[in-house]
Amino acid sequence: MRGAGIAAFASTLQRTLVPPVLPAVPGLELACHYKTASPQEVGGDFYDVFPIGAGRWAFFLGDVCGKGAEAASVTSLTRYTLRAAALVDADPTAALKALNTALLLDATVGTRFCTTIFGLLDPARDGGFTVTLATGGHPPAYHLTPAEGGGVRVEAVRAKGGMLVGAIAEAAFASRTLHLAPGQGLLLYTDGLTEARTADGHMLADTGLTDFLAQRRGPVSAGRLFDDTVALLDTLPGTERDDVAGPVRPHPRCRSRGHHHHRSQRRRPDRLRQAGEPTPMTDALHIHVPHTDGTLAVIALSGECVITTAPAVRARALELITAGHPDLVADLAGVTFCDSSGLGALIGIWRCAKEADGSLTLAAIPDRLSRLLAFTGMDTFLPVHPTADAALAARQGNRTTA
Repeated sequence: MRGAGIAAFASTLQRTLVPPVLPAVPGLELACHYKTASPQEVGGDFYDVFPIGAGRWAFFLGDVCGKGAEAASVTSLTRYTLRAAALVDADPTAALKALNTALLLDATVGTRFCTTIFGLLDPARDGGFTVTLATGGHPPAYHLTPAEGGGVRVEAVRAKGGMLVGAIAEAAFASRTLHLAPGQGLLLYTDGLTEARTADGHMLADTGLTDFLAQRRGPVSAGRLFDDTVALLDTLPGTERDDVAGPVRPHPRCRSRGHHHHRSQRRRPDRLRQAGEPTPMTDALHIHVPHTDGTLAVIALSGECVITTAPAVRARALELITAGHPDLVADLAGVTFCDSSGLGALIGIWRCAKEADGSLTLAAIPDRLSRLLAFTGMDTFLPVHPTADAALAARQGNRTTA
């Protein structure tokens, strides 16, 4: 199977993992954009909107670590587990706990995990909705309110304490409630948007997305927000690296817009030229092992730990674990950029090391990774030291004590 045949197969499989159309929710306008990084691969992003009875609706959006057939199987398990869990218990945190258990119990999932945001919509008397959002290591939603004099007031909605789903049995999840009034909007997205880079080599990041939303002058309606966000994506060449999904659920009207898999050529807005975080647009990563001592080994990285290079990091670490070095120190002093795929590789290494009665310690982590660790709750489980020497000394001290 080649070329067009592979793309057609991937597209057919992808359609089984997302709803064919968005439902008509009374009093609500919905819109969605979904684009995979490559037409020849099945993406790892997922979403759904469905009724749970008594006029209430549930929705979720998330991102499975990785892509391809293996990620697709996890995506399928995730989607149907969340739907079934919501029908048993409408509490969003309960749904994430059920998914966490399901992923950890399924041997075929391996070390894959996901980030997820799960929401419950309750109709309110003013024509709006009470929204309860539970997060599992996922980027924040954005609550959008038209501001006086134009522009939009942007509030990041993120419950404190929501951890990655399917990474550890002890994962804790948290929820937050907000009121979505008529005329307001709620934007959900996956990290393929915020980790995309502009033509200037900048990562859009949370700050770039927030600035973009705040400077919009159009109404906060699903249709207009949909069009503006797709136009933003069309200006970001970095969206070819990762999947992007983004349901939008604002406004007290009932109109649904389905999936769009297109890239049009549009002029990049001037206001985005200085947004985000500067990073070079290269995928070079060098991996070497400067030190081994008994069960200990240091794996040093230099360059970018991103979706195209992270698998090599994981493979080299697994070689060390298999060779009898399950106590690893990852020296990241030379890492110029690390995205969520890089974090995923490190978490996979940590889990494999644990299974071999070892550990993973991080050293000299970049700021971006530090924020990702805190954001996903993994800073509690992955010890961090300022230098590789400090991490190595700590590990050797622990080994001597033991």
